[in-house]
Amino acid sequence: MFTSHFEVEKTWIDHNEHMNVSYYHYAFQQALNRYWEHILKKKNNSSADLALSPKNVHIRYLSEAFLGQLIDVHSFIYKSDYKGFSVYQEMKRDDTILCLFNQHVNFCTASEALIRQCDNTTYNSLHTIVKNTNIVLPKWIERSIDI
Repeated sequence: MFTSHFEVEKTWIDHNEHMNVSYYHYAFQQALNRYWEHILKKKNNSSADLALSPKNVHIRYLSEAFLGQLIDVHSFIYKSDYKGFSVYQEMKRDDTILCLFNQHVNFCTASEALIRQCDNTTYNSLHTIVKNTNIVLPKWIERSIDI
């Protein structure tokens, strides 16, 4: 698990005086970006130019966040391969779950946005994280939704 901390900013608040739904997604993406930077620095990877491109996402809003509140985003990588990984995230205020998020991301180059594969060092780092992830995932994770 990797945890990122945020304070709900004034620009994140909508006309109803709570956090705008787009900023829940923003906080999850910022948390994932911090986690990814941590992973790349941690193992001295040669794929430091790899960027992440969302392939699919699921989000569940459960409660509201308000101006000035401190929120934590807990990120769990639970599946990976050479083309990307899946991450489950929980946004909490104290012990209250505000929002749940799941996404699969593909690797791409930061400059060209072309899908590419990670190197063995990055793959091994992700595999170790997945192997050591100790969380029971909700049943809705990766459920197909037809529209």
